[in-house]
Amino acid sequence: MEKYVIIAGAGVSVDSPSEVPMAIPIMESIIKAIAPNDSIEKDLLQKDIRKNIDSGCKLSGDFLRFETLMDAVSFVDKNLEVLDAFKNYKYPNLNHYNLAKLAIEGHYVFTPNFDDLIERAIYNLGYDPLTICTKNDYESFSFRNKGKIPVFKLHGGFYRYIGEGNHKKISKETIQASLKSIITGNEFLTLESFKSNFLKNCLRKSSKLIFFGYSGADDFDIVPTLLNLEINKILWVNHSDKECVDNVVNKYLAGDNGRPKLLRKQYEIAAESVEVYDTNTRKFLSDLGGMKEIKRNILHKVNVSFQEHIANWSLLLTEEEKLFITGKIYQSLDFYEKAQQLFSKISSESNYYVDGQINISLCLDQRGRYKEALQMLQSLKEYKNIEKSKKYLEIISGEAFLNYRISGSNPKYEPLYKEVLRKAGKQESLLQNTMNNYALFLRDLGRNQEAEFFFKQSDSYAEKMGDLQRRTWVVSDLANMLYDEGKIVKADRWAQKGIKQAELLGDHRQVGVFENLLANILFIRGNYESAIEYCKKSINRDKYLDNEVDSSVNELLLGQCYYDLNDYPEAFMHYDKSLQLFLLSDDCFYLYELLFYLIIYYLKTLDFVKAEQTLLQFSGRISGNQVEAIYYKIAKQMVEFFVSGTRCSFKEVLHMFVNNPTNKETIGYINAVWYLAELGIPSCLIGKQLVVKAAKMYKRYGNQRKSDYLYSII
Repeated sequence: MEKYVIIAGAGVSVDSPSEVPMAIPIMESIIKAIAPNDSIEKDLLQKDIRKNIDSGCKLSGDFLRFETLMDAVSFVDKNLEVLDAFKNYKYPNLNHYNLAKLAIEGHYVFTPNFDDLIERAIYNLGYDPLTICTKNDYESFSFRNKGKIPVFKLHGGFYRYIGEGNHKKISKETIQASLKSIITGNEFLTLESFKSNFLKNCLRKSSKLIFFGYSGADDFDIVPTLLNLEINKILWVNHSDKECVDNVVNKYLAGDNGRPKLLRKQYEIAAESVEVYDTNTRKFLSDLGGMKEIKRNILHKVNVSFQEHIANWSLLLTEEEKLFITGKIYQSLDFYEKAQQLFSKISSESNYYVDGQINISLCLDQRGRYKEALQMLQSLKEYKNIEKSKKYLEIISGEAFLNYRISGSNPKYEPLYKEVLRKAGKQESLLQNTMNNYALFLRDLGRNQEAEFFFKQSDSYAEKMGDLQRRTWVVSDLANMLYDEGKIVKADRWAQKGIKQAELLGDHRQVGVFENLLANILFIRGNYESAIEYCKKSINRDKYLDNEVDSSVNELLLGQCYYDLNDYPEAFMHYDKSLQLFLLSDDCFYLYELLFYLIIYYLKTLDFVKAEQTLLQFSGRISGNQVEAIYYKIAKQMVEFFVSGTRCSFKEVLHMFVNNPTNKETIGYINAVWYLAELGIPSCLIGKQLVVKAAKMYKRYGNQRKSDYLYSII
């Protein structure tokens, strides 16, 4: 018998008597229930909650996803009782009966739907339904298990049927309540491997992949998985009230959502292997499954509709809970100021007060206002009985990180990290975050091997939690460390992967971080125009997020690009802009690089007074950062060489960049060699072997111009 793989989306459950609402009406009901005021309700109900933005910057984070909404609700409603209305939808419609018939005949029926109506239809037809939902379900299932009719859940289900008549368990297993549940165990926004492997095997045994009631507009999990699998033929039913039978495939090959991507790919493989029909889903399924009507006359209606259930659920929410949920929504969408305003309205007597204050600190952190964020956490330490709270270690961890952002890797703060890691126990979220921050701290102390260990541990916890956003942050930090070590190809590969993840998540700020890293990689390779383009994109993004201080590093890199292009006025303009932004921010971490390049600029333009003044400014802010100390020593020797004529050797200090086995700052090394040579300092003072080494590295990175110049001065 010819077998099909069928994917049945939410559209199959809309018809009477099922009348299960689609995601958008459910979201609208929940938004109305959680909004603390009319203004927020109106704001969140907009299709696009961000407007007037350059389309080049528009991400999925510009609108509110179902997953984002449910993730925020889950902070208050741990068991997702908001979705308990699913148990009231008990009556399969004709679509479900035909899908049940197809499953009984041996076709593979997959669904992302959370309802259990296909299983109910299977039972009503006299068979034992079996819900395949969990990892164990998928891995232990065998088609040899005769008599039990499987329904394969892609996002989970409210009930799990165990293959014994109508016996079922309330499960809420892996519900599409959050991106976390969808991407647990993988990093490519595809279905978990145990589902994708199973789907792959089914597709291998089937002649067609058929879609019913499914938009295909998702940008993660199902479509990305299918794009990587071999499909014999796709048949797509696009619902219409008409009963048309014409193949209209060309109409659906355009656009940028999931469906056209999948159809285009299959069409390119073989045009005849794609069929798309604008037709009545119920009629098409009836013809395929053989049932034209439901035998029994079911007149029952849902006892309590979703809208009624959510209205009743909302009566249990306090105003503080509403403030907290909506604050988390705005925070997840990078609206930090709005989120901060909502969290600040939570009463000090509320159970959510401490959480709210910690989240305010996180919002301030994201806006570069580290001193205010630190002050917030320190004031929380005075809150009644806070030492006995699980949140106390979270406060300590945040305090350690913010001190690092403000004053660099001062060894005196290391005990704070160790205390949190020692006492955190099974608090995975806290462990993951602290390990990543501790890795950053160790990296800047020059302990890269230890840093890499903690980065990997942090990533392991984020993977275990299924938190793609946190994995993206770790990827960013790890890619930057690889870049500093001169592992450009690896850094580029990680950055390219990370920016795709950040774009799909809608994390504008993290996209900007990756854009800056990619710009740095292009700069090292000598591709200045592309580096400038990336920097300007990131700057526009920071303006868009009302977080312009983050652009200090982009302005710094623009200065370097224009300096290397011999456009010194433009270079200085960007250096000066970078300095002004650094002075507005509490984050002066890369200020030492700016001061270093400003000194080079002043020496190049023979403004020795400004060079000496900048060096004095540099000396006043040396912290525990070893790399910062190396840059300062080189800057001091350069000024002495040009101002007082001291013929000092740069060899020893340059060796410090790469001699430490746990901290090789290769990019700092080759940049320093280049600028010393470019300023006309003799190669014998730089060290001929060091110049040759830098020339070879530039050649390996693809920057032939700098490589040739360095060889020419030896």
